[in-house]
Amino acid sequence: MFHTWALDELPMKSANCRAGGGISLNTGGKKCPPCVKLARTVSMARLGVNDALPQTAKRKKTPSVALVKLNRMTELHQAAAAGDYDLVQEIVKRNKCNPNQKDSDWNNKTPLHWAAAKGQTEVVRILIENGARSCLRTDNGWTPAHFAAESGKLPVLRYLHSVRAPIDMVDCSGDRPIRIAEIYGHRDCVQFLEKAETECRDHRRMALLKGLPLDETDDDWEEERREVDQQKRARSQKKHKVTEDWK
Repeated sequence: MFHTWALDELPMKSANCRAGGGISLNTGGKKCPPCVKLARTVSMARLGVNDALPQTAKRKKTPSVALVKLNRMTELHQAAAAGDYDLVQEIVKRNKCNPNQKDSDWNNKTPLHWAAAKGQTEVVRILIENGARSCLRTDNGWTPAHFAAESGKLPVLRYLHSVRAPIDMVDCSGDRPIRIAEIYGHRDCVQFLEKAETECRDHRRMALLKGLPLDETDDDWEEERREVDQQKRARSQKKHKVTEDWK
């Protein structure tokens, strides 16, 4: 059964969210969350149904596997954001979906990003224990640690650090979680991260020396960043060439 959202629970974006994709529950938001969008009718064409089928056949056709899969993914995002531990546990234990699924409608947030932002430490724990990767990033390069730092969720930061999550990654603006905590005035988080960052770097160096595996890279995000950088360079070179031609 899907989680039913009360009006004040809908994960709306606030108008003053940072570019990093900070989360704020704001019922006055304009954007409809993916959990609501997916509850609407999905076009038959999007599900790959032949447009030539008669309308009666379309109505009688069983739900697409793609639609069911999308709903399941959305259900985990909903449950994580709401802190519904029992529902999150049910979903991940039954392998209903990939806990690392990114939601393109919400800056590529994963359920772990939502749980970290809301301070749901137990939900963060069960997601990570069932394969959620703490290094995955949103469009703007935010890890779960960035979201926890923005919201001042010290227990979440402590847990992430205890499982060797990367808590010192730099986002697209050059900000680490400690800087985000400073911006939002979470002094307790800043004090914790000052020490935790040093320990994180020490662990990284030790792991590299011993040849131990580290899960600190979001390959898909890194590839997207390289493509963006290449496009910027290409535009810059083209602009420079046009300027030279006019001289």
